[in-house]
Amino acid sequence: MTHLNHPDKRDEAVQQKNVTDLFIRHFGFWPHLSDRERDLLNAHTHAVHYERGTQVHRGPFDCIGVLLLKKGQLRVYTLSEDGRDVTLYRLFADDIGILSAACTLDSVTFDVYIDAEEDTDVLLTDASAFRRLSDANIYVRCFAYELASKRLSDMLWKMQQVLFLSADRRFAIFLLEESEKRKSEVVHLTHEQMARYMGTAREVVTRLIKYFNQEGWTKTGRGYLRIKDREALRRWRGLTDRSANQLLDLFLRDQADGLLDLLAVLEDEQRRDAHDAELLRELGLLVDVDLADLDLGMLARDRIDDWGEHAARAAPRRPEVDEDRALCLQTSLSKFSLVITIAAMIGEPP
Repeated sequence: MTHLNHPDKRDEAVQQKNVTDLFIRHFGFWPHLSDRERDLLNAHTHAVHYERGTQVHRGPFDCIGVLLLKKGQLRVYTLSEDGRDVTLYRLFADDIGILSAACTLDSVTFDVYIDAEEDTDVLLTDASAFRRLSDANIYVRCFAYELASKRLSDMLWKMQQVLFLSADRRFAIFLLEESEKRKSEVVHLTHEQMARYMGTAREVVTRLIKYFNQEGWTKTGRGYLRIKDREALRRWRGLTDRSANQLLDLFLRDQADGLLDLLAVLEDEQRRDAHDAELLRELGLLVDVDLADLDLGMLARDRIDDWGEHAARAAPRRPEVDEDRALCLQTSLSKFSLVITIAAMIGEPP
């Protein structure tokens, strides 16, 4: 009798095949791994179940690894010193969480917190193992940086909404995006959940829902909201008809002066502390240089457009080209993280 006839061995073989199938489908670098690297990835990846409400990742205090969601939902957010949080994006089934392994990406310095919004099952690849793969294999490294660039783009778009768009426009954006994610005209969320995902107060959401109902755009019932006039919401969202690349360009061109002015004010307020003032001057210089040099429009076109349709597509076949691209991404992401960090510093949800 072969070992496959043993129930435990047979179940283990089936489970391993399912895991490998997930890797092939979602990890574009899989075809470029050696047998030893594949064994390393399999040996350091394990299934984890998170109950609803569990804190999965604790910002700067954690670096748990790469998350591949099998089912459920995770909320990724940033947290201020006084406890306010802003939802940056959410992860659903088949999504990959890379910022929970930010310690493996040398140029990503933006810490995030992650909570389980539903009972969630993931495949978790240990950060140490992923770092070893990334250091040894250019395809893994390039995959990680490209995925991180997409997530940081999502975060910058969210910061732009919080900083520069009115609450009613943001609510229209939220409802349309939520409907598209769920592929339904009905949104099953409480007012509190909507407020948390938008980065605003529950009272604001309650007023907006009342207004949208009066206009005939939505209808609410116990525990749900139904979109009645999608076209009206699309017209109302206004600026979001611009492409992501255009929004990123607008952010850099129109907001650079404002960021520098803010840093000047902060520096003035901290003049009594010479050390803080020096740090702020250095930060101001970094922002001045980075915002002048960084072409996020180009980065978005190269990174978001290529990877937006399928982040797990096969990696390029030319390692020397990938090496240059990984270095370019690493440099760009360090600047990208800086811009988002500053936006988080000045963001005050309404």
